[in-house]
Amino acid sequence: MPDSDNPLGQLERNPKKIAWETARQLLHYIASEWNPVEEEDAETPAMLVRRARLLAKPPEEAAVSAKICRALLFALGGERYAVQAESVRAVTVLTHITPVPCTPGFYLGVVNVRGNVISAIDLRLLFGILVGDAEREPGEGALVVVEGAGLEISFLADEVLGVVDIPWSSLSLPSEALIGISPDYIAGTTAEGVILLDLEALFADDRLIVNEEVV
Repeated sequence: MPDSDNPLGQLERNPKKIAWETARQLLHYIASEWNPVEEEDAETPAMLVRRARLLAKPPEEAAVSAKICRALLFALGGERYAVQAESVRAVTVLTHITPVPCTPGFYLGVVNVRGNVISAIDLRLLFGILVGDAEREPGEGALVVVEGAGLEISFLADEVLGVVDIPWSSLSLPSEALIGISPDYIAGTTAEGVILLDLEALFADDRLIVNEEVV
């Protein structure tokens, strides 16, 4: 190929000025000049891209994510709970909750979060934990909005404590008698007493369906 038609030669003559069109031509030039038949085990461009992505990713990252659960930690009724942070869509100060008649006791009503009307529930009542006065004044506590199974709900929290990393290996599954919650809702508890909730099990609870609608 004449040097005038060779994109590589153009880049060598203009090393400080690389136009996108020239770069595109260079890629085509490399592809046309490379003969994969010469190598029995030649890799396809797609394979090379995948390998580049793997090399660019820290080797420990995949292993760490498989061993660590990043979770949002919150307090409610004297207990500390956690949910996987990847499922949390918003945390907001508790404002006005609009009650909805003919709904279960754990269903506090609906709230407006960023223009979206979302159901609000009290996890303690859903889990069957006896509480005194479940009503809250505006500004007392927070609402944590979570998403799962294509749905969004919010639940009450006395206080949001932050984001923590919980090793999966540190979790155990205590009996219902010890924590007062069915193990069906729990992914595990830590040695410090933090209860990691299983949101998949929570969204699968038929009690969240009221009059054929998600509460």
